[in-house]
Amino acid sequence: MIQETRRADGIYITDENGKRYTTLNEIASCLGYQNKKFLEKLHVCLDNCMIGHVPGVGKEKKRLLQRLLDEANGDFNKAYLMGIGGEAVDYAVKIARRATGKEEIISFWHALHGRSYAGASLSGVALRKSGFGNPMPGIIMVPYPSEEAEQFAETEGVLGPFAFLEKQLQYASAGSLAAIIIEPIQALGGMVSPSKEAMQDLRKLCDEKGALLIFDEIQCGSGRCGSMYSYQQFGVVPDIVLLGKGLSNGMGYGAMLLNERASCGVIEAALKGGCSDNEFACGVTNVVLDIYQEEKVFENVKKQGNLFQTQLYQGLSKNPIVKQISGRGLGIGIGLEAGYAEIVQQQLFEKGILIGVSEDYLLIRPPYIIREEETMYCADIIIQTLNEVYQIQNAETKEKKYDLNQRRPVLIPETTYASNEMMREDISKTRRKVTI
Repeated sequence: MIQETRRADGIYITDENGKRYTTLNEIASCLGYQNKKFLEKLHVCLDNCMIGHVPGVGKEKKRLLQRLLDEANGDFNKAYLMGIGGEAVDYAVKIARRATGKEEIISFWHALHGRSYAGASLSGVALRKSGFGNPMPGIIMVPYPSEEAEQFAETEGVLGPFAFLEKQLQYASAGSLAAIIIEPIQALGGMVSPSKEAMQDLRKLCDEKGALLIFDEIQCGSGRCGSMYSYQQFGVVPDIVLLGKGLSNGMGYGAMLLNERASCGVIEAALKGGCSDNEFACGVTNVVLDIYQEEKVFENVKKQGNLFQTQLYQGLSKNPIVKQISGRGLGIGIGLEAGYAEIVQQQLFEKGILIGVSEDYLLIRPPYIIREEETMYCADIIIQTLNEVYQIQNAETKEKKYDLNQRRPVLIPETTYASNEMMREDISKTRRKVTI
């Protein structure tokens, strides 16, 4: 992997040896590197904004708070700013507990909620917890209720994620549920998301239990899926929304939106001061949101995301090592048979493409400003590489006796897909059981 970056421009990175790479794994600098318009407006901010803590509410902070609420069309009545997204996660947990008078928080396998004590404890990733002592008490971890997982459970006749959640509440809970925190589009699970019906079930469960529903949109919000807030694509309004990453183009700022139900858990004095009152940081975030609007960036996210997925479906429909393609906007996951993801990642790296990996998933998350010709080029290289890897593996498999103890690909019968939707359905039906 790259040891030192010498230059970065747009969606491109140049390493210490002068080799140029195209990044499809940038979750923070969403306007791309060295964005000219962003840099120009940044200089204006430096000339006009006070740097540091400002008593009261400065004009940039006032403008930012109001536009965050306006984008939500009245779904929330309070907005607060944070130094980083992870700080917003911590505050959301404390607010939920204070608002409900309860303690337990439900989170999900493969979740990623930050590096802080609360954030790491809520994350469904061993790396964030291992060796750091006991996690925060009162957390119940359950499988993520993705649409693919629910379909797999129904097809195989096994307990689905939502049914498992209900069993956990029945047998592992002390009857003190304060909140459910969920990423509407979960990156580490392969850019998957629940169905609208599953989201509505979570909303109904929270209402029945007197708990808050928290959407962590630090990665998937601020335009990643083609809208300012990803909850707007599910027909469900949470009690709290958390933002970060793309909100400030990677400059390190977060936000939290609350409705009236959650606002009663706020102690105003505890949410003032520090980086949240930094006028320059507020000005920078306003600049980012201005550019998103002026350049119609979210429209590009939807357009390029649709193009990327269409190309991948068409090019990989007959590749047996590809189990699923999922995602929204410019957050796309490719699920592979076990053992292939890192091999493909390395092959793409050698071809000058940087891509993310989570277990058996390839993660595609480019800057929002990727152009059509760049989308087509990257999709072609990914398709070519996956097909090459399969052909090599298939040749090796034919030469060797099949060993059940080895992690070999399970061949899926070739199918002609009439549409992307048919392919989605067929792929979900052919998913294999995962050993946990």
